[in-house]
Amino acid sequence: MDNNNSSRHQKHSIIFRLYCASAYIIIPVFLLTGILLFQLTSSEFFTHILKNSDFIETYINAEKWDIEEKIKAEIEDKVHLEKFRSIFESAKAEYEKKSEEFRKLNKTEEYEKLKKEKDEISGLPYQRAPSSVKSPEDFKAYKETELARINSRLDEIEKYREDNEEEIEKLEDAVEDLEDVFEDAGDELDDRKEDANDIVLSHENSLKGQILSDLKKITPVLTEELNKRLINTQVKEEAGKMISFFTSYAEQKEVGNVSADRLDSFVRGNANDVKVRIPEITLNLWVEDEINGVKQKRHLLSEVFVDRIREIDGLKNRNMFIKLFKFSESGLAEKLGRSYLNEMGMSIKNGVIKIKSKQLEGRDAVIIQTAMLSFTAGNYLKYILPAIALIMFFTLFLNRKGTYRRIKNILIYPSVLIIILYLALIGFSNIFVYFPGGIKSPVAKIYIGSVSNTAAVYFAAPGIALFLLLFVIGLFFRRKARAEKEQLTEKKEQIEIKEQKEQLSFSDSE
Repeated sequence: MDNNNSSRHQKHSIIFRLYCASAYIIIPVFLLTGILLFQLTSSEFFTHILKNSDFIETYINAEKWDIEEKIKAEIEDKVHLEKFRSIFESAKAEYEKKSEEFRKLNKTEEYEKLKKEKDEISGLPYQRAPSSVKSPEDFKAYKETELARINSRLDEIEKYREDNEEEIEKLEDAVEDLEDVFEDAGDELDDRKEDANDIVLSHENSLKGQILSDLKKITPVLTEELNKRLINTQVKEEAGKMISFFTSYAEQKEVGNVSADRLDSFVRGNANDVKVRIPEITLNLWVEDEINGVKQKRHLLSEVFVDRIREIDGLKNRNMFIKLFKFSESGLAEKLGRSYLNEMGMSIKNGVIKIKSKQLEGRDAVIIQTAMLSFTAGNYLKYILPAIALIMFFTLFLNRKGTYRRIKNILIYPSVLIIILYLALIGFSNIFVYFPGGIKSPVAKIYIGSVSNTAAVYFAAPGIALFLLLFVIGLFFRRKARAEKEQLTEKKEQIEIKEQKEQLSFSDSE
């Protein structure tokens, strides 16, 4: 009977250890997945990213970058600054190399060091004599000895220079020639820099320079309007529509947005011949506004933006900006749209931006179908997974022995690892933008980089907050574990002392 109880207890102990080991992975992974699913199934997550990715400011920075690149190209075309900088650096390196050769051959450093040492010894007063010198007579002898040693070494170097005079003078002449070349290259480079500065200044005083100065003033104003009238309304609704599409697989299959032609699949011999129709996305730049108490549709760029520009003080090119936005065909969004949106399957016409409904087939459709199944399940898993993690966490308390130690390990170490990964994600969020052969457009590159950074911060912030909290809780349990260990050690010592006393008492009675 005892053997059965012992075996049952051992089996229970092994199962519980495996349960604890699995908790190291399940609790952090399920919490992490739950956070991710909550974010990806929330339109707020996407609109917050767009609102804080500074679209208009990004355009300004991209325009500034474009202007700077054109100025650099003009400088190189007219001044050849990089060419003369390269000539200067080459002349400098050759001069320094030859100078070092001459100084070594001429023993310049050693000779100059000895001269300084001689001057120091000659002017050294008795009050500063070394501790080994005990009297004025000893000091005089010390100075004579040191000066004799130095003079002897100086004579040797001068004799060496006389013996190698021809070679030294030849190398010295070469150094002087290179020094002239180096100085001429430096003078020429300074002249070229002045010419380059003149070109830069001419652009700074140009209309484009003033435009950039004005854009810095209008950016926060226009961004506020963009967020309020487009991103918080239409973009949020369209994001919600796409989230609803991806998280309702059964409904989409029922209405025919996901289908499989079984006869076509049989003919092609492909069991996964799925077809998925992606819904259309529409953003209308004709937004609702109120004028003199009357609600009406007004164009965001040519009317709303123009009115706000008229209200901004201190603009140098107000009329130019009004003309820029007055006609929607020349506005900021449509300019960018015609340049870049077509490449992404988007179009813009009469103030309406569209991503047309598209039917995907084959491999692309299977990928979208898999994503839809995953997000549909994720709509429930975002609640279930954190609940399982919490249940596992609280069931660890069922076995009282070593509870604090187990919990602090489960909370501290995975939390530290996940926080580090989140911080790494933020740090390297837009590195892909700079890969060779990647995005060519400076506007798209800067904006996508800005979106990537913002998305990484918004993605990481809730996770860092949660796992930082778990880390702090883990530190609390670590302190509890230490106290528990000290109590067990103290209790064990008391038992040992008691047993020793009982043994002594038993010996005395015998």
